[in-house]
Amino acid sequence: MENWPLRYKLTLVLVVPLLALAGFSWWAVASQVGGARAAERSQALASFRILVNELVYQMQIERYTTARYIGTGYQENEAETAAVRSPVDAAAAAVAAAVEAGLPVGDNPRLGDTIDTARGQLGRLAELREQVDAHTAQPGPASQVFSEVIGSWLDVGAAQVGVGSTDPGLVRTASALTAISLAKENASVQRGFTAQLALGVGGFSQELYARVRSAAAAEVAWTNQFRLAASPDERELYDERVAPVLAQVTSMQDAALAAVADNRRPDFDPMTFITASEDKFTRLRDVEARVSENLEARSADVAEAATARAWLAGVVAVVVMLLAVGVSLVVSRRLVRQLRGLRDGAQDIAERGLPAITSALRERQPVDPEVAGETVVGLPDSADEIGDVARSMRAVFTAAARSATEVAAQSSVGASLQHLARRSQKLIHRQLRLITELERDQQDPDMLDKLFALDHLGTRMRREVEGQIVLSGGRPTRTFKAPIALVDLLRAAAAEVEAYTRVQVSAGVDTRIATHAVGDIIHLLAELIENATQLSPDATVVEVTGSPVGTGLVVEIVDRGIGIDPQTMAELNERLANPPPFDPRAGDKLGLYVVA
Repeated sequence: MENWPLRYKLTLVLVVPLLALAGFSWWAVASQVGGARAAERSQALASFRILVNELVYQMQIERYTTARYIGTGYQENEAETAAVRSPVDAAAAAVAAAVEAGLPVGDNPRLGDTIDTARGQLGRLAELREQVDAHTAQPGPASQVFSEVIGSWLDVGAAQVGVGSTDPGLVRTASALTAISLAKENASVQRGFTAQLALGVGGFSQELYARVRSAAAAEVAWTNQFRLAASPDERELYDERVAPVLAQVTSMQDAALAAVADNRRPDFDPMTFITASEDKFTRLRDVEARVSENLEARSADVAEAATARAWLAGVVAVVVMLLAVGVSLVVSRRLVRQLRGLRDGAQDIAERGLPAITSALRERQPVDPEVAGETVVGLPDSADEIGDVARSMRAVFTAAARSATEVAAQSSVGASLQHLARRSQKLIHRQLRLITELERDQQDPDMLDKLFALDHLGTRMRREVEGQIVLSGGRPTRTFKAPIALVDLLRAAAAEVEAYTRVQVSAGVDTRIATHAVGDIIHLLAELIENATQLSPDATVVEVTGSPVGTGLVVEIVDRGIGIDPQTMAELNERLANPPPFDPRAGDKLGLYVVA
């Protein structure tokens, strides 16, 4: 991976977060699509619930009509009984068609089992109708069959609550519909059984009496459940439609039960109760129909909203992915373009810029470092970190050009100064040889003293010229034919200072110095001795002593000056240990640069 092209590395860096974003987007879209499908299942189940309620309602009508037909000894309501069968068959066919079309029961096996059980119970109606047509059916057993079939389909409605959706409003409406449907069923049961008791069909039965009372209690319980689950509008509709007739029906039903319990006829016309109870049943049906409509509308709204969210999530995911890919491509191309600019700029510096400066300096042509830095081509000029690197690279090239120019200038000046210094050195050597010959032939003491002074002055001039050669980058060429004794070396060094008469030289060992080091040591000691004489009182003596130390020698130069503070001493020792570049402006410390 380290040797991959930058384009591949950037692609890898950008692809990983893009894949993560794509995975998250897929998860978000899948969640919304799953919610939309669940909402669609809820809508389909809500529509199926309405079909079931219609079937239950029609079977309740057939049960009541059939019970009245049987109760009259098959003398009345024969046509009505035959007529109510068609709506039941049509409702059953609609329910069967919905089931066969693929009812989305999802992962709720209880709902599927409940539907299968209810469909099996529905087959009992055919047998019961045959008995009715043959006039062999009895009132109690016939009503019991109807109630069991109706109860199985009411169980289907109860099993649907909460299936396919977690929307609170939808679950609440489904619960309210289940409650009002069961309340209506119990009201229907009370209507039929109470009518039988009031009409005196079949005589008084304690079981029948208990069933009426049980149905009445169940109606109250389911009505309370309806009030808890229903919306304010649905409760208000119940109060407007059912409440006005509830008290009348309940009072006549209680009176009828009390009368038959005393083995007497009720003190009201049974048809009055039948009419009132039928009105109550119709009103409960109206409330049930309204709740069914609300359930269908709510499920449709939930499905539409879930579908809209799924589409929105999909569109947003696509837009975000496109934006991410677009931004990634733009950023990667810009980075690649900028980095290629850095590469081209570096190649331009290496292949054109630096060789051009070297050629110009070699041909002694003027070079402007600032102009040279601006001539680099290809470097990006942006405000980001890559632009900072480009500007730093340009600054480095400018500094390199400036340094090369300065070094070339110093080298040229240094070479000229070294050439002049060596010419002066040759002349001084000739002068010193001539003075030595004059000293050898001169017998006049006064003239000899003057020649000695002139010889000393020439020696000092030779040391100064050798210092110039060292500072200009050269090396003095003074050589010796044989090793020199230490004491003679110290005397030669003292002879090269102006105040040589103040210097006392001594050596505690008869050691000779190798010829190749004599000249440098004499020059080094002369610089240090002259520094001692200049920074001490004129009336004092400067002592120069050479002594053995271990396997080597040590030369001590002692003066009577005021001394150097520790900080300055540390700075001077550091300069001797790590010589800095020569600074021509340090005129009072040229000797220190020579020594270093």
